[in-house]
Amino acid sequence: MVDNIIIAVDDSPEEAYRIFFESCADSIRQKAVEAGVTHHRIGSANLNAEFINETIQGINNTFAFSAFSHGTNTALVCGTNEYISTTENNYHFEASLFYSFACLCGNDLKEELVRNRVGCFWGYHSEVNFCPEISEFVDCATIGLRTLLNGENLTMAKEATNTCYDDAIANLYATPSNFVQVALLNANRESLVIIGDETFSL
Repeated sequence: MVDNIIIAVDDSPEEAYRIFFESCADSIRQKAVEAGVTHHRIGSANLNAEFINETIQGINNTFAFSAFSHGTNTALVCGTNEYISTTENNYHFEASLFYSFACLCGNDLKEELVRNRVGCFWGYHSEVNFCPEISEFVDCATIGLRTLLNGENLTMAKEATNTCYDDAIANLYATPSNFVQVALLNANRESLVIIGDETFSL
């Protein structure tokens, strides 16, 4: 098991989706505490390339990285700050986990991280969707990392994710007025990109 996990979260008061991002980050923080993993929460005030670099360099032991913010084809972003991109901080993740719930990062950014030998990449190639008031979206966004923090491997994390989506969709589908939410969850599942050896674990 890794010794540390970084939890990057866009919690800016001006961020429209702050509550959702914070809910995801809180879910991972709670699981890290249960697993005995030291967590480093980085909020929007420090979500920039320099602070991320300093934080990672200051961790002397193994670590995993997670992010809940906006994204582009080439970067994770907070406001106008690109804090990890195809040109910034992409070399820190050799043999490590890079887990994100952010739009579009499963494209050029993923390719750069893979080129730099990321141990496992978890992200999305399209726009991600969520309804902040519906807990199933947080559950599905975080289940993969929570499973890995339980000591399971990537195969088991994928299986847990599929089950979580199946259960969430079935739950919501039982109420006809939830058809939009069901469509959004299905879109997220289809957009999910997971790269890594099936035996990868934390």
